[in-house]
Order: sequence, then structure tokens, then C-alpha cells
Amino acid sequence: MVFVSPIFIFIFLPAVLVCYAIAELTGKKTLKNMTLLGFSLIFYSWGGVSYLLLLMISILVNYLFGRLLEVTRYRKEILIVSVIYNVGILFIFKYFNFFISQIDSGTDALSILMPLGISYYTFKIISYMADIYLKKRPAEVSILSYGIYVSFFPQIICGPISRSEEITKQLSQLQNPSSHMLAQGSILILSGLFKKLVIADRLNLYVNAIFSDTSSYPALALWIAAFFYTIQIYCDFSGYSELAIGTGNLLGINCQPNFRLPYFSYNIKDFWRKWHISLSSWLKDYIYIPLGGNRSSY
Repeated sequence: MVFVSPIFIFIFLPAVLVCYAIAELTGKKTLKNMTLLGFSLIFYSWGGVSYLLLLMISILVNYLFGRLLEVTRYRKEILIVSVIYNVGILFIFKYFNFFISQIDSGTDALSILMPLGISYYTFKIISYMADIYLKKRPAEVSILSYGIYVSFFPQIICGPISRSEEITKQLSQLQNPSSHMLAQGSILILSGLFKKLVIADRLNLYVNAIFSDTSSYPALALWIAAFFYTIQIYCDFSGYSELAIGTGNLLGINCQPNFRLPYFSYNIKDFWRKWHISLSSWLKDYIYIPLGGNRSSY
């Protein structure tokens, strides 16, 4: 994964911080935003230049959808078209090969590779459009700020799924990171690296060895592997989330935590509140409640 590669840690991230600090010295908000957007697009281009083009088209099209949604009287129709457009792209790249293979198992699936983070930035776009439709926020005037919200490199691959106001409001102010944010960001990055490289990757060696040949191992080894897997998946996912949040802190941008010790939950409902918090709250606010779900705290 890109976040734990030596190129990201020792070259890309330091280059971002240095260029961002230089932009801060100028005192020009536009230059700071351009730096963030530029490095976010460079980061995403590692997944393929063609997918970078898809991301840039999505930014432009949905920025225009948002502006149109704010001024037109056909607000519901525009929202529906924008959701169909974004979900359609997600379906084509993520599920098209699967459905083709299910319809006709003898048909060779098209070689459609899934762009990095397409689910995450699609969810962010849909929530942005829904918030404008519900008049929770105005459409973003600056395409620069909107582009950063969609493509913000710490979040685009594995989340968290930040709400548009959470990011764009901070971009409009773009305060220099405080000493507390720098310290907190550094601690989160170190914690994320430890969880991923030291715990998750080490446990993965044992888990894969057992699960790849379950018939060769006794029941106790299988139970241990299952237990280790629960730790591995948590440390892997929460480690990436901490890396993303910590990197944002170094740039002066606060993001909400994505995990709150979910394995210490006292029931399934409590676990749902503490595991992948940004996704569960997104599903609650933009799918569960609009379909008639309970509006009280979940």
C-alpha cells in the first residue's frame, strides 16, 4: 500500500510538507490550496494516469452539478442525475466484471481495473450533493477547494469519509498547524505505522499460512488464526486511518477518528458505532434516515 511505502514516507510526504511550508510563508491561501490539490493529484496518479483523468472529470462534473443544484428549480432532478452518474461510474469500475461473469460464466470479463479509492470519493461526492439539496450547506464556489475535498490525498485511498463542510471550512481558513496538531499528527502516523507494519503484517504471515491449508493444522491452530485475524484486520484498517488523520494534522486539517476501540464494545450496536465510524455515519445519514430510519442517535 502506498501509505507505508518508503517512497511515500521518505520522499513524497516530506516534499509535501516542505512545499506546503513554503506556500504558508507567502501568506496566500490560493497558493496553499494549489499545493494541496497538486500533490493530491500527483499522489493519485500513482494508481494510473487514466484514473487520474477520471478523477479530474468527476471533480469538474460534480462541481458543476453542485453549482447548478443551488440555482435551478429542478433540484430533485439534478440530484437524481448526479447520483445516477456517480453510482453508475462506481458500478462500471467495481462491479461490471462480476455481473458479466455471473450472467455468462463462459464469457471473458473485460479488463476493467478498479481505480484507487473510487468508493471513498464517490461517497464524499454524493454526501456533498445531498447536503446542498437539503440546504445544509451552499455549493462550493471555489473549484480548488472542492477539488481538494474530493481528492485529498491522505483520505482518498482508505478514508475516513469526511463531510464536505469538515474539509472546505478548514480550507477557507487554512490555519497553520499548531504545535499540538503537529505532535498529534506525528503520534498518529507512528501509531499507524506500528499497527500496520509491526502487528498486522506480522500476524498476516501466520494467518495466511494456516488458512491456506486448514486441513494440515489442528483445531487449536485454527482458533488461534481466527483470533489473530480479528486483530490483524483491525490493526490494518485502523492503522491506515491513523496515517490518514495524522497526515492531515501535519497539514493543519483535523479529521474525525474512524475507530474507537470497537472490540471493547458491549453489543453489536455499540460495535457499529465504533468501527469505521465515517462509513457507518454516512450510511445512517444518507441511506438509512432518508429511507425512513430512526433519526435518533444510533
